[in-house]
Amino acid sequence: DPHTGRRYVTSELYRTGLTAREQAQLTLATEAPPDEYSWTSADPSMWNMSGVTSIRGLESRSPADDYRDEGIYLRPAMNARKPGWNNVRTALALLPDGKPGLQVCSTCTNLIRTLPMMIHDPNNQDDLQDDHAEDHGVDSLRYGISLVDVSREKRKAKRSGYRISHQRVAAR
Repeated sequence: DPHTGRRYVTSELYRTGLTAREQAQLTLATEAPPDEYSWTSADPSMWNMSGVTSIRGLESRSPADDYRDEGIYLRPAMNARKPGWNNVRTALALLPDGKPGLQVCSTCTNLIRTLPMMIHDPNNQDDLQDDHAEDHGVDSLRYGISLVDVSREKRKAKRSGYRISHQRVAAR
């Protein structure tokens, strides 16, 4: 909300066991058309080619290639963990009206379920403990908040007014 600075997480799409192409198809089938979004950000690992080949076996492909083939053009999210978690903590802080700056709607059941399970690394309080916890939802939150922070000044400089931005964030 440009008037209060409050951010809202209104929906989530959370599935396991899908190929990148199936993820992209499901995203397109269940969410607004891509042209209604300002961007689609994704974990930078989506560009790893780690030996995956196409059906024809002729070329190396990344998950981002499969998303692109389905019509979703990805942009790498900021993957720096410490600044990203700082952005999340800042978003969770109370605003002048006494309410948190981040509101998560009840429809985001997986984010609500997994966010409280994240704990600080005892050796590094600015990061989360890397214990292979289920972190896809919170990573998506970190990516989304960080991408908005990184691009806010650029948008302000380009526009005299404002428009509400929508974004999709994919975690691997």
